[in-house]
Amino acid sequence: MDHRDLAFDPFSKPHGFFNNRTMTGYLIDDDSEAAIEYYPDEDDKVIMVVPIHCHMEVCPDCDGRGTYVNPNIDRHGLTHDDFAEDPDFAESYFSGVYDIRCENCHGQNVVPVPDENDPNIHYYYELIQGHHEYAAERDAEMRYMYGSNY
Repeated sequence: MDHRDLAFDPFSKPHGFFNNRTMTGYLIDDDSEAAIEYYPDEDDKVIMVVPIHCHMEVCPDCDGRGTYVNPNIDRHGLTHDDFAEDPDFAESYFSGVYDIRCENCHGQNVVPVPDENDPNIHYYYELIQGHHEYAAERDAEMRYMYGSNY
């Protein structure tokens, strides 16, 4: 599995949201003991969120560029032969024709990272672990259905 397949922003819908002004991420969680009431501007519905204080760091998925090569192009690796056989492909590849917006930072070059001393940090790690487990299960199902080179 390619690391770009695991790109995931826990502070975006439907899992949560981030407030740049207060540098606080909010994970939507109705069952958590740490959840507080939040009133979105759009409607009167109250949602329960877990606040987590954050700081910004350079996005680890795109190395702060805001884009990366579409994983569908080079997920399983490219060799020198791939570029030698098709010089136009090589030129397009290296010029950024196949680049897409980073799924983690959404092109912003930085991502919110929870402060390790936040009392609610374990909720963040539970969400990340759940996402990685889901991705691994999905990857295993695809290999089962289509073989190892799906």
